[in-house]
Amino acid sequence: MDAFKDWSQAACFFGEQAELLGGHELRLSWHAAFERVCGVCSSTTDRAVRSYIAKREWPVLEDTDRLELLLRLQCARWYCADLNAKDPLGQLMGLEDCEATITRLLIDYWRGAGRLEWLGSLE
Repeated sequence: MDAFKDWSQAACFFGEQAELLGGHELRLSWHAAFERVCGVCSSTTDRAVRSYIAKREWPVLEDTDRLELLLRLQCARWYCADLNAKDPLGQLMGLEDCEATITRLLIDYWRGAGRLEWLGSLE
């Protein structure tokens, strides 16, 4: 991974990763799922993202971590698609590498405003 060429390419990447991870049934109680959607972000999911960046493959995940990661991936895809719609030529895309973009969106943005913005958009 060198760099995303534009926001559309980044959105596709996050969507593909969600498809890859979302193909298995999640076995969670409604309480566990609710806690991950509405609760505090998990550091184990942050570690899974960092592991992916280092090894280019997702580690084995507990279902709660996989759910949170799927939510983060969908939020990142939504965010990138929104930026692409605002600037289809991708001029807002920085020169940072893929690893920095993945970290920024799946960890920093999610923890900062992304989770709340994404949940708010579902209303």
